[in-house]
Amino acid sequence: MKNLSTILVTAVLLASCQQTNTPSQDSSEVTKTPATWKSAHFYNFFSFTIPPTLDSQQVLGYDSYVGRFSNESMILDIDYGLYSASFDGEVGMPMYSGTTLQISGQSANEAFYYDPTNDSLRPYIAGIYFAHVDNSTSNKLSIEVFCKTKTLQDTARIIFSTIKFN
Repeated sequence: MKNLSTILVTAVLLASCQQTNTPSQDSSEVTKTPATWKSAHFYNFFSFTIPPTLDSQQVLGYDSYVGRFSNESMILDIDYGLYSASFDGEVGMPMYSGTTLQISGQSANEAFYYDPTNDSLRPYIAGIYFAHVDNSTSNKLSIEVFCKTKTLQDTARIIFSTIKFN
């Protein structure tokens, strides 16, 4: 009997020492980014971490600061300005899911959906929208990631969680 209770106590202690990591939509929990990822900066507004295969592309904005990082599987578009997209119109899209969360002390709306009419090679879309990113202007921030596969939306979620405002 003593051996059985010792085994049970040992099993309980070992089970309580195991740590499991489950995905969370709350970015206040630390999301571990792969060590190979690189830091990217968007003007002097914010920084974030991206996979090493995403390369910066030249894009021109009309009334906003815009940016793009891309590779064969993903295109990450940034729009910082008065008219940045809020993703409200995508609520009815196939496979839509959305949530409100905090990133770098700012409230954000995160959206994931499927839209093959936008980019047939990258129909899985992940987006994040910040309605208020600073107190001095009315600028908004939206980041939209067009993904080749649904699993790459998880990569976009990790990218979003690394955003740090300056």
